Amino acid sequence: MKQRLNQQEQQRKDALQVALDKTTKELGKIPAPFAFFFMGSAGREEQLYQTDQDHGIIYDGEEACQRYFLTLGEEIVKALEDKGYERCEGGVMASTKRWCRSYKEWNEQLDFWIKENQFEHVRYLLTFFDSRTVLGDSQWLTHLKQRLFLEIKEGRIPMSRFTENTGRIPKGLNGFGQLLEEQYGEYQGTINLKEQVLFPYVNGMRLLALQEGIDAASTLERMQQSAFINSEQHVMASFLEIQTKRVLWGENHGTFTHVFPETLTKEERKFLKKCIREGRSFYRSIQQNHE
Repeated sequence: MKQRLNQQEQQRKDALQVALDKTTKELGKIPAPFAFFFMGSAGREEQLYQTDQDHGIIYDGEEACQRYFLTLGEEIVKALEDKGYERCEGGVMASTKRWCRSYKEWNEQLDFWIKENQFEHVRYLLTFFDSRTVLGDSQWLTHLKQRLFLEIKEGRIPMSRFTENTGRIPKGLNGFGQLLEEQYGEYQGTINLKEQVLFPYVNGMRLLALQEGIDAASTLERMQQSAFINSEQHVMASFLEIQTKRVLWGENHGTFTHVFPETLTKEERKFLKKCIREGRSFYRSIQQNHE
């Protein structure tokens, strides 16, 4: 698994360097300190294949700098596209003004999202929280996350709003304990590994990280730093094992998102059912604490 993740990470870093070189050649040197960050599965260091892009920029400069950084953001989008990463349909990219702002404007935007407290704004906060700096100075992102922790601690945005926004986790088993396979479409007859198996762990740890003030973006790092997980080590062990098996199954069957249960051994199917039960139980226990 680590080798696969490292390959994807290097591919993205190569694209960033191409974009940076092109921008500085055409527009001159970078006008202010900045941080470029990934969000989503790339932010969590869990991106095993080319999905769509989720990223942003924070810069410590005047409004006039925005044109430069929006151009850099667009060059990054193009370079990642050339590597097989599709543009985000929702526009969660550093080439858009919402996700490319000065540090001062980012603080104001967080203020707005928190005070308005609407479903879409809470979704933006959750998206932003799964972020890590991959180019530039990480302090800007760290400061903004610390600001979010303070707002939660002081009750200006209740944890219940995050649990409401996380959404319903698809069932993985039916009432008889059998695996629930996709009924239609391209993946008919498969189990959705991302949504049915991994998301309960990922979403649950995001909520725990917000609650406990853990600014790491990686689900595994969040688990390693969590006081709650310290007494629930089996959760981390299962998450690690299912990620490893996901790589193996993906390389054997050509997809890292789905698996055909019929291709698995009896023990693998048993393990998959265990993870589905454990993940849902783990997620529900966290969700219920904030209802």
